[in-house]
Amino acid sequence: MFLGIGPEIGTAFYRQRDADLSGSALAEKYTQSKMSTNASLIEEFDRYISYTELDKVDCSELDFYDLFYWESRLSGWAAGGYSEYELAIDVALPFNSRRIFEAMLSLPFEDRKQKEVYAKALRLLDSREH
Repeated sequence: MFLGIGPEIGTAFYRQRDADLSGSALAEKYTQSKMSTNASLIEEFDRYISYTELDKVDCSELDFYDLFYWESRLSGWAAGGYSEYELAIDVALPFNSRRIFEAMLSLPFEDRKQKEVYAKALRLLDSREH
């Protein structure tokens, strides 16, 4: 089984890009429930931003929302999910590579939103079969 959770990093999982990074903005990205307005959660995200220096990310190379998704989603729930999947099936993660993620993140935002990288990969694979 091939899983494609990792490539969401390179295909602009967070489509809505807020201009300013804040604890409340990350809380809204983290959960769409009422919990996103919880003062304690927002305070924790403010501390997270300060501790990780996420606000100092050079946005000419990486967008802080892509980095946040990479660190929070893949290291959290995705990692737990993979360990459960392996109990029942063999798991292959063909995109699980920093080089691939960085290459995907270097593409124009609109191409990433349209998941153009998948279309190009499929065309390349298709051309090899003929």
